[in-house]
Amino acid sequence: MRPSGPGLKIAECMYERHKLLTELLIGLGVSPETAREDACKIEHDLSAESFDAIRTHARNCH
Repeated sequence: MRPSGPGLKIAECMYERHKLLTELLIGLGVSPETAREDACKIEHDLSAESFDAIRTHARNCH
């Protein structure tokens, strides 16, 4: 079963959060396994405003 419509949009947003947060944590020196686990925890509680700021910062640093 694959999400569609609004469910697909939410899934894509959560995947983007997870991927960016994982990469950021690994870049800070966190092991990949811990980075993935922590990103999973963070992605669900982080506000849109904070995530947008993190995403902007990450894009400007690369």
